[in-house]
Amino acid sequence: MSSRVVTAAALLLLTAAPGAHAQILIPPEDIPCFVDPNQPKCREPVIILPGLGASYNRRLMLQDRDGGTWKFAPSVDWFDALIERLEAEGYEQGVDLFVVHYDWRQTNLESAIEYLMPALETARAAKETESGKVDIIAHSMGGLVARAYVQSSAYADDVAHLITLGSPHQGAAKFYPYWEAASFYRIDLPEILGFLIVLRKHQRYVQLDGLRVYEPLVYTFRRVFPGFLDLLPTAGYLDEGQGNPGYLYDEQNDNQLKPEDKMFHRNTYLAGLNANANLATLFTRTDVSTFAGRDVETPVRFYVHDPPWWEWPNWDDGEPNWDRKSQFMTNEGDGTIAAASAKLSSSPHVQEFPDVGHGDLPGNSAVMDAIFNTLGIPIPPSEPLVSRTSQADQPVLVLVLDGPADMTVIDPLGQSVGPTTTSIPDAEYISNPGDPFKLILIPSPQEGSFEIDVRSSVSGAYSLSLLDTFSPTPNVITDVTTLWDTSQSQIVPARTVAFALTYTLATSPTTSLVAETPVIELPVRVGSTSVSGRALPGSSVEIRNAETDAVLGSGATGADGHFVISLAAPLGFDQRIYPWSNGVAGVPVTAEANKVYLPLVSK
Repeated sequence: MSSRVVTAAALLLLTAAPGAHAQILIPPEDIPCFVDPNQPKCREPVIILPGLGASYNRRLMLQDRDGGTWKFAPSVDWFDALIERLEAEGYEQGVDLFVVHYDWRQTNLESAIEYLMPALETARAAKETESGKVDIIAHSMGGLVARAYVQSSAYADDVAHLITLGSPHQGAAKFYPYWEAASFYRIDLPEILGFLIVLRKHQRYVQLDGLRVYEPLVYTFRRVFPGFLDLLPTAGYLDEGQGNPGYLYDEQNDNQLKPEDKMFHRNTYLAGLNANANLATLFTRTDVSTFAGRDVETPVRFYVHDPPWWEWPNWDDGEPNWDRKSQFMTNEGDGTIAAASAKLSSSPHVQEFPDVGHGDLPGNSAVMDAIFNTLGIPIPPSEPLVSRTSQADQPVLVLVLDGPADMTVIDPLGQSVGPTTTSIPDAEYISNPGDPFKLILIPSPQEGSFEIDVRSSVSGAYSLSLLDTFSPTPNVITDVTTLWDTSQSQIVPARTVAFALTYTLATSPTTSLVAETPVIELPVRVGSTSVSGRALPGSSVEIRNAETDAVLGSGATGADGHFVISLAAPLGFDQRIYPWSNGVAGVPVTAEANKVYLPLVSK
């Protein structure tokens, strides 16, 4: 058995002989915590609460099925260094170190009840300590989840320390475009991958005068991600100024902040947590430390105007004037959260960390030193940082099929992935019985030409979408649908519709979807005098009558394979047409009704 020397200054002395003192040897497990509180057995268990988007459960998020495993999303490695450092100090995952993943799509209170509270019980049961409490290290949204519990009536006096890293205690302006228009503002495309797939999975169809169209994306966003409302700022951040779209602003009339009581969307939940009495409850229940990054350009305000009618149903509280986007910023933040919001200035322990971005906070060496100091853990000697390659930097080819069909993808080496075969390394075909949504993910794809075959045993409309995850990231993504290259057309039994794409990592990773079997992209309406679609680039195309085979119009595709062909006469009711190109006939489609209604909006 290993032993530990405890001096007479620490324990009662044993007298070995008159006038002499003796040191004693006792096993580590017998050393009282009041003698050495830094012993592993005396430390409270640590719970790590990641932030928004850091956790992932494919079964639940993409397949609408209970169960599955919550874990770090493939692109997230921000917590590796912190976990490794805690393990080096004797913490053991599942014993006194726990990572609590949660469904960040829902509200913070729901996450606290469903995920954090059971984890606290598990941690306390796994390791009994004298205090009976745990320590929580929470990043970003995780800090709000922790607060939702500590400030609730369900709190069981079981959190010794709450350390928040870049948590938006007073909200974050960055998320205003997300909630108002499903606009992914200042986000890298690898980060956006999960959002886009989940939105595409859950966007519902609605009927508009007989046409099957997608619901407005912002409605999908609010339904799928209600937790984002908990992230809006709780203080004035919308400057209405003067002017209308297309006109220059008179900056002398700036600083006309929109009153909160005039806002259509308000973060009443976070405002309630920050009310004086409720905030005092937080500080009396646990020891709170708030850490903030700074010196990174961070959005804190928006200059807004009334949106044009065609933006409906977006921008209930005003559309940002993107021409002034440089004026939205401050360097007093970590790129996502303003330092003033992350610090929670009334907290007893507040620290700022220069030149540290939002995702870097958990693994920054100075931040980790501060965490260890707060928890009373000895700071180990500094070691060279280990260089890691984030999985976010690895390309992913993403294809979505929505409709009564299946797809198979064949890569340049002849390997395939589909409903019955998966020979491409690490590729996944994700589907659910009876669900029209199918997803194919191909990490680190081979360079060259890919073939996509779409087949069905029934007739119907379908859409095939390609996501280019490595296009240059625009500063403002105002319409996430533009990030998908989508072809919508028809399918019939015993007929394969073939598409192709070219993947070249050195230049642009993916090109547009190319229809090797020519397609007409829906909708085609009664009275239309032109038809658009896709075929092989640089090929001739004819639009033909499906009953008589008469040519109704002809033209050619462009370099991207798209065509728009003028017709000799407007399409009649229920008229069936099909495209013909290079000896290949496409699937016939039927002209739909031509009535389109614009919704009336009342604000």
